[in-house]
Parts: sequence; C-alpha cells; structure tokens
Amino acid sequence: LTAGGAGAERRVVHLEVEPEATDGPFTYRVGDAIGLACTNDPADLDSLLAALGRAHQSPTFSPDAPITLTYAATGAPADPLLPPPFTARRVLSTLIDLSAPLKPGLLRALASYTADPTERAALEFLSAKKGPGRDAFVAFVADQALHLAELLECFPSCAPTLGCLAAALPPLTARFYSLTSCPATSPDKVSVAFSVVEWDAAGVGRKGLCTSQLEALVAPALAGAGAGSNVAGMPPLSLTLKPATDFTVPTDLNRPVIMIGPGTGVAPFMGFIDARRAQYAAVGGKPADAAPMRLYFGCRHEAQDWLYREEMEAAVADGTLDALRTAFSRDGPLKVYVQHRLAEDAAELATLITEGGCVFVCGDGMHMAKDVHAALVDLLAPTCGGSKVLAEDFLRTMRENERYVQDIW
Repeated sequence: LTAGGAGAERRVVHLEVEPEATDGPFTYRVGDAIGLACTNDPADLDSLLAALGRAHQSPTFSPDAPITLTYAATGAPADPLLPPPFTARRVLSTLIDLSAPLKPGLLRALASYTADPTERAALEFLSAKKGPGRDAFVAFVADQALHLAELLECFPSCAPTLGCLAAALPPLTARFYSLTSCPATSPDKVSVAFSVVEWDAAGVGRKGLCTSQLEALVAPALAGAGAGSNVAGMPPLSLTLKPATDFTVPTDLNRPVIMIGPGTGVAPFMGFIDARRAQYAAVGGKPADAAPMRLYFGCRHEAQDWLYREEMEAAVADGTLDALRTAFSRDGPLKVYVQHRLAEDAAELATLITEGGCVFVCGDGMHMAKDVHAALVDLLAPTCGGSKVLAEDFLRTMRENERYVQDIW
C-alpha cells in the first residue's frame, strides 16, 4: 500500500486471507479483527534449546521428546497446553514469548541457574531495583530491547530449566489486526493492513515478531508478480476472530458517521465504507435524506503513505463518502494532523454530533487518540455553554450510548 517497495522506511501491506472455520461456516461482521498466531524467531529458539540442553544434562533429554506436566503441589498430572506431541521445542516455539521485554525479576531468577560466580554476580547486579545496577539494566538490557537468547549468550554458564522460562516469560499471544473487508462484498475472504514494525533500539535494529514474519511470507508475491497476486506454497495461518461489539457501522442511514483513522487506523473504516455502500444498494440507492458519512485520514506524506487512496476517492465520487478530510504531516512547513482538520470543521461537526452522530476513532492510543479527544471537547464546548467540563460529560454519555467508540492501541 505504501510507495517504495521493500526498501521503503515505512511499509504497509494489504493481505487477503480465505479463512477455513473448524466449527461451521465462517462468518464475520464489519469492525471485527483477526488474531494471527506467530512463532518465535528460529535463532532465538535454537539458542534457548541449547540452554535447556545444558540445564538438563542427560543423555535421554531431547527437545522433541514428549513432556508430561504435573502440578508442583500434588504431583498430579495436568492437562497439556497443546495437542500431542507436547515437547520443549513446541513450548518454546509457540507458547512462550522469547522476544518479550526482559524484567529485572527474570535476571534475578536466572542468576540462580548460573554456575560461574562472576556471571551470577553480574546478573544479580543487573537485577537491582535502584542505583548503578538499575542504570546498567536500562542501558544494557532495556534500551537495546535485548532478547533472552542474546542475554544468555553473554552468560554462557546460565542454564535455566523449562519450568523457569515458562514461569518467568509471558505467553506468546496472537497479534490482532482490524479487518478492512465487509461481509456484504467479501463473504469468503477477509483482509487486513499491517504495518511492518521496525525500530532502532540504542543502535540495534529490531523488528516486530509477527509483522516481519508476515512480510517474509508475502515477499515473493510483492517482489514478483506484484500486489494482488497469490502466495504459492504459503503455509496456512492460524487465525482467531475477535468479534466487534460497538465498533461497527450503524445500520441507521439517518445517523451521521464520523470516522477518524490516521495511518493503519483507517483499516476498519474501509469496511465501514463498503458496508454503507451495500446498505445504499439494498434500498435502491442513496436516500435523499441519508445522513453524511465523513472520514478523517492522516499520514506523513501524500505520495508515499496515503493508504487506500483510490478506494477513498472512489467512495467520494460515488457518494458513499460525503467528505474526505486528509492531513499530511510532513508535506508542508507545519505539521498537520487529523485533530487540526477536526478543529477546522468544528461548527459542522458539532452539529452532526449533537444531532445524534456517531464518532469512531481508530489507531494510536498514546498520542493521536488523546489529541482527537481534546479536539472533540473543544468543538463541543460552544454547544455546552462554553464549558469543557460539560463537553467531557457529553462525550462520556456518548461513550456509554456507544456513539463515541475507540479502537486504539
């Protein structure tokens, strides 16, 4: 979806998937999300299996041998967490997050499994809650986003058991992505847009676990036949459907819809637009009294990062979208964001909202959602006697009535 191909600094990929339900026909609704299960990095896995081999110094130990789980307190057998065979390799590959941020408590636990006194003392020092040890932990472990496998390479005499790792590391959970598709127009396929996550951690290049794997899977199609092609031989993906509750397009055509989704936050709104178009088709065309649907989209550069541009412009051309407001933060002398466009449209938006409109916000929860909320408070304040406190109360009531809905991360 972004310009520049695989070499671009910022890359967003559109992926279509044909789900196969295991318990009946597959169904979904607009606004749903799917969770994609990923596995740990093979290099991290091999390193941890080597450490387990040191911990279980036995000629009979094998990472692929079946494991029997028992309760520590009673010794009674426990149900396995995976279908058989349940092995150390499968546990470390699919159940435990080996790339999760390391905590001082884990280093403290690892020290007890470290044979060399100097290495053990170093791990204990790094696990300090304050003082020089804490500073060293931040600089060496946290700032570099150190993986457990990389830490163990620095402490070769550390040989944690599988039980230690399972207790100290968080589970490897599915990564959820909002669906861009609509069942009315795509009943058998779902689609998502994912941003390939990469960042610099104190000079160390890091990649997101799931998005880097997805990009690697679709790389042959992107590099060969191009976008829209199938990925021959691509292994099946393990999917989990997360149904939407209140984050879905209203069925009432007389209710205004205001969608705010910069970046990949626009993904579910593409499904909203398709659903609204299908709603119009179902009643023989757009009614003359249909309430407006507005989309606020932002990105850094118009020429590089405008996701789904053709689809958005087509929705404006056919009347599904009544207004498309864009903000390109790096294309001019001043940084312009979606909240600035909201402020420019304050009077019109206040009217739509107070007349029963719904506001949907999707995307970054750290900054964007807070700035958008502040802009909504500002534009509603004049209708609340100039009081921002009353505007906050108004938005709170909207939230309770599922008219102000956020899907943020």
